[in-house]
Amino acid sequence: MSAAAFRRDQAFIKRLLKDLSFQAKRVAKPHVPSRALRSSLDVLFEGTDKGGLYIPHYWAVYIHDGRTRGFGPRRTTYLVWFTNPKDDPRLRGGYPRRAREIRRLDEFPGAFQHGLRRNAQRRARGLKPFMVVTKFQPRPLAPSYFFTGAHMKRFEANARFETARRFAKHAEKQLKGLLVLETDIARITL
Repeated sequence: MSAAAFRRDQAFIKRLLKDLSFQAKRVAKPHVPSRALRSSLDVLFEGTDKGGLYIPHYWAVYIHDGRTRGFGPRRTTYLVWFTNPKDDPRLRGGYPRRAREIRRLDEFPGAFQHGLRRNAQRRARGLKPFMVVTKFQPRPLAPSYFFTGAHMKRFEANARFETARRFAKHAEKQLKGLLVLETDIARITL
């Protein structure tokens, strides 16, 4: 195999991998239930022959696989979240990607009391609460198989067909370059 043919084959494989990886992302994205996870879904390439979908957040696995028992902070009584995530002081640096990046509301002095005052003001005007406070009750979570569900099985079957079709087309194109289409006749007389 010539160096030029090898480069063409490598470029073909890289293009095919890139196309299929981004198609997989388009198929999986609508099935990711969390807006934060959905926006961070990306394609990760390893070398020239391997690619996959990737979400950097540590809690993505709990959403994907579900939980048979409750998950959450151990020493807490209330679960607090904000109607608008932009108001949450814990998210100023973005959503935590690793467990060690989790911030507790009590790390922000006065934030909880401020939220309660804003809630009272909004309640008096008949508006939605600024901050939602609920009793913390860890409970199981049903899985949402956004990477391994039926939609991805269908994608996988279509990807196999598409790969075989494109590979056959590429091989045919490469073989045409090797075939002699014309013959020259030489006469030798002795």
